[in-house]
Amino acid sequence: MNEQNIINVPLAQLPVMLDLEFGVQGHRPKNREGESIQEKFAKGNPIMVTGPVGVGKSSIQEQFAVANDYECIIVNLVDYLPSEVSGWVTEKDGEVVKLLPDWGKRLFDALENDRKVVVILEEFAQADEDVQKNTSQIIHDQRLAGRSFSGGNVFIIANGNRREDKAGVNRIPEHIVSRFTHYNVDVDLETTIDYAVANDWRPEVMAFLRWHPEALHDHKDRDGTQFPTPRAWEKVSNFIEVALKVGIEPALERAGIAGRIGAGWATQFSGFLKIFRNLPVNPAEVFANPEGVDVPDPATKADVLWALLGSLAHQVDKKTCGAFVTYLLRCPPEFAVCAFKQAHKRDGELKKTEAFTKFYVANEDVYHDD
Repeated sequence: MNEQNIINVPLAQLPVMLDLEFGVQGHRPKNREGESIQEKFAKGNPIMVTGPVGVGKSSIQEQFAVANDYECIIVNLVDYLPSEVSGWVTEKDGEVVKLLPDWGKRLFDALENDRKVVVILEEFAQADEDVQKNTSQIIHDQRLAGRSFSGGNVFIIANGNRREDKAGVNRIPEHIVSRFTHYNVDVDLETTIDYAVANDWRPEVMAFLRWHPEALHDHKDRDGTQFPTPRAWEKVSNFIEVALKVGIEPALERAGIAGRIGAGWATQFSGFLKIFRNLPVNPAEVFANPEGVDVPDPATKADVLWALLGSLAHQVDKKTCGAFVTYLLRCPPEFAVCAFKQAHKRDGELKKTEAFTKFYVANEDVYHDD
């Protein structure tokens, strides 16, 4: 499969494409036979999602399935032999029959209970070619071990990495390639920040990624050495949380960070941590005197400004929102907008304040409420 022929989709829009492909939400017009056009479109329409390692492709799909009350069945193809994917062939009562694989039993049990099902075929491109071939009838004919599951209630998603990701992918036979609708996803900072806020990542990590969005996923020129991904940054956040409680030495902290994102970015992030932890301005002073506290020069002290705004965004509440906005309006919009987005993602009540309206009106030309 030539990935250059696939147009990239922002990771944040993957749920939208899943919704369109599977006909979950919205109006569903009927055709002359009274059948939902969107559901007819979805029948037998498996999709393949490819993209960089560690960006959350699988997590988004699982969350999509759960949010829409689907039974989510994950089949990690690299763990299966060809016959284990499509069903063992054996003899029973003088006849040759196929036995349902473990995941197939879950599928048909769910259908018998009137559940819709999402089957996620993980690491599709990493699986042996014979394993891939044994998914062919499952994908195209929606048949498993001689039993049909066609009818629009089972949706198939295959996940995989690309050759350029150096993830040990194998060639996918052309007849299988043609049976999928293909989407290639891009790394997306805002989606990652949304996830980070919802899962209580350390504010230092989010502030640094705002300052260096290119650090979110940096796989270039890597050959077997660690590199940053959204998944790796979550591990960094968790590590820092523990390190702060234990009180380890800075050198050990840097080593732990480097083991997760590589030495280069670990050096830069460790320097940023020093600034974040030793801000020249106490956030409490900003909340107390937002018009009098200096704003760090973005031309010479961008790192200090990102760190300060990241700390403020992590601490602001409805009582201090007015002071927060007053200070933000003194900052360059590209800094201020990011800080306020992060703040109201953490605390949705901020949207209900007059300060939020004031900030939005002042920055509506650059502010996009997501």
